[in-house]
Amino acid sequence: MEIRYDPENSTLTVTLPKKVTGENHKEVRDAIMAALDQAEADGKELFLYLDAEETEYMSSVGLRIIILVQKRVKNVAVINVQTSLYEILAMTGLDQIGNVFPPFRTISLEGCEEIGRGRNSRLYRMDEDKVCKVFEPKNTLEDVIREKRMSRMALRMGIPTALSFQVVRTDNSFGVVYELLNSYTLSELFRKEPEKIDLYIRNYVRFMKQIHSIPAPDMPDMKDIYRNKVIDPLREILEPEYWESVVRIYEQIPEGNGFVHCDPHFANLFLSEDGFLLVDLDTAARGDEIWDLAALYSTMIGFQIINREDVMHMENIETYPVLWEKVFDEWIASQNMDRKQTGRTASVISLAGVLNYAARHHFEEELQDKLKTRLRLSIDAGKQS
Repeated sequence: MEIRYDPENSTLTVTLPKKVTGENHKEVRDAIMAALDQAEADGKELFLYLDAEETEYMSSVGLRIIILVQKRVKNVAVINVQTSLYEILAMTGLDQIGNVFPPFRTISLEGCEEIGRGRNSRLYRMDEDKVCKVFEPKNTLEDVIREKRMSRMALRMGIPTALSFQVVRTDNSFGVVYELLNSYTLSELFRKEPEKIDLYIRNYVRFMKQIHSIPAPDMPDMKDIYRNKVIDPLREILEPEYWESVVRIYEQIPEGNGFVHCDPHFANLFLSEDGFLLVDLDTAARGDEIWDLAALYSTMIGFQIINREDVMHMENIETYPVLWEKVFDEWIASQNMDRKQTGRTASVISLAGVLNYAARHHFEEELQDKLKTRLRLSIDAGKQS
C-alpha cells in the first residue's frame, strides 16, 4: 500500500492492496484517515484517488472504507478498477455513488473533424453518433470528474445536457466521449446553413432564457466565484479608479438563483430533433443571466483582443462581432432590457475577466494594455451617458 500527496495540486493518491478484508481493513482505513488528516491541514479542497490497479477483491468491510471516505471527502475517485472488483462494486451499488473508473482506454482521433474549441478543450466528431471532448494537457482527471459531477447535477435539475458515457485517454490528455445521435453544434449549423442563422439565434436565446428560469440552489454561486477569481486579483492589475468602477458594476448584479452555464458559446450547444443539449458544464453555476451574456461576449469579443482565435470554431473570425450583435439584440428584446446598461455590464464583467486571465497566463504586456484600454472605454462610456 502506497500513499502519495501532491500539495501543489491538492491530490492524495492511495494505492490499495491486492485484497482488503477483515484481516487488514483496519490498517488500510487508519492509513487513509491519517493521510487525510495531514493533507486536509493545508486547508485546500482535496481530491482523493483510490488506485485499485492491483486490487482483486474487497470484502464488505473493505467496501465500507469507500463509503467512509466518500462521506468525508467531496471529491473521491476509484481508478484503474479491474473487472473482478468492478463486479463487486456494481453488485453492491457502489459504482453509482462515486466516480469509479476502469483502466482508461487510449483512443486516436487522427482524421476526426474538429468541430469546436475553447480555452481548455477541443471537441471532435468521432462518427455520426459520438463526439469526444479532449481537455488540454494542463487539465487533470479532477477537471473531468468535476465536469461529470456538474453534468449529473444539471440533469437532476432538468437541464437538457449530453451525458458522457466514457472517459478516455488520447495522447497525453484526458477525453470524455458523448453519444449524441444526429446532433450538430450551432457552429456547425451556422456553417452548413448560413441562411438560417437568424432563426438559430432566436432559438438559442429562447433556450438560454428557459434554462435561466430553472432554480439551481445547489450550484456554486457565480458572484462568489467571480469575486475570488477576478475581482480580488484584479486589484493588483488595474488602476484603483477603474478597479473600483468594476467593483461597483459587479455589486449591482442581482444575486440570482437560476442556472447559468458560464461558457455558452455555439460549440457548446448541440441541436437535435428533441431540441438543444448543453455540453462542457464544468463552469456551470447559479446566478443572474448577465453571467452568460458576459461569457458569450468574452468568447466573441474579449478573447479576440488577445488573439485567442482558437476560441470556438468558425471559419471566419470576422463574423464574431456580427453574431454577437445579433445575439445581443435578440437577448435584450426578449425581455425589454435596457440596452446601454446591459451592454456595459456584460462588456465590463467580461473584459475584466479576460484581463485577469491574460495576466495570470503571462500574455505580452502589449496585449494586456489593449485589454485595459478596451475595459477603460467600456467603463467610461457609462460615466458619460
